[in-house]
Amino acid sequence: MATASISNKKIEPSPVYWASFRFSSVVISASFWSQAGSPAVGMRSSGLSKQRDFNVTQEVLRGYGDMVKDVMKQVLRTIAEARQDGVSIDVSGMDEFDIGDFGTELDDAQKLLNLGIGSETLKRQVYKKLAFQYLCDARQEIKNRVAEEIESVGGG
Repeated sequence: MATASISNKKIEPSPVYWASFRFSSVVISASFWSQAGSPAVGMRSSGLSKQRDFNVTQEVLRGYGDMVKDVMKQVLRTIAEARQDGVSIDVSGMDEFDIGDFGTELDDAQKLLNLGIGSETLKRQVYKKLAFQYLCDARQEIKNRVAEEIESVGGG
């Protein structure tokens, strides 16, 4: 970590500074690379182009997620320190973002199930994955109940 010294006092940039620096670097890089390889205006995007755009978007969102996690850690640790709670604070998640098309996921799942693999576990896992994607905004207790129901039915 970079530090600066002013009249014998050490000053270190905050984690928020580094997170925002990383995020802006990711955005600039993503913008450059998406423009560098973009097709001419008016042309349809190929599957490869769409995948590249998807990857760029994922990287930008991961950078943003890292920044949000760092800010949350800093705020929660400051609160815990002020309250003298003596707890350890960590923030996780925001590493994966579901920006895919649900219709495509549904088609892919149907194709997988149509292969006739014969695994009830596979079926249940596919059903749960689809259900969780569709219910992404639902409360966790609803998701848990759906998962239990899928497990109890045996996937089909």
